[in-house]
Amino acid sequence: MIGSAHLTKIARLHKKHADKRTAYQWIVANKIVRKADAISVEDLNIKGMKARCKPKPDDVKQGRFFKNGQSAKRGLNRSISDASWGALIEKIEYAAAKSGKSFFKVDPKNTSRTCSKCGVIDALSRFGEKFVCTSCGYEAHADKQAALNIKTRAVKTTS
Repeated sequence: MIGSAHLTKIARLHKKHADKRTAYQWIVANKIVRKADAISVEDLNIKGMKARCKPKPDDVKQGRFFKNGQSAKRGLNRSISDASWGALIEKIEYAAAKSGKSFFKVDPKNTSRTCSKCGVIDALSRFGEKFVCTSCGYEAHADKQAALNIKTRAVKTTS
């Protein structure tokens, strides 16, 4: 059994970790806002991304379920929570507003599957960190490709 002294130490350690993360997020948010005239981010449904997988019932054996990938997804959910994406986006939005800079949230649908050169949407264009358009052959880093599409969508919403 863990004593109250140990629980206090654990609580202090968790608070220290959270404070370091918060401080780092403010540094990153301010650096992003200083470098840019306008900031655009994907309007991610973080709560939906962390939702549990739907159970897959076994029709043959009543009360039994097939594996649905929840145990593997649990690690991803922890990583998303630990990174605090939502808190970082809020800090960037706040810093942008304080600096008088524009901040946009864009629809994330197909940002990493759309070619920024020809506009073709194809899931086969992206594999891992590489993006190669199946239509025009354009090659780029997948994250940079997605960032270009996010920027383009933000510009279109303001025009």
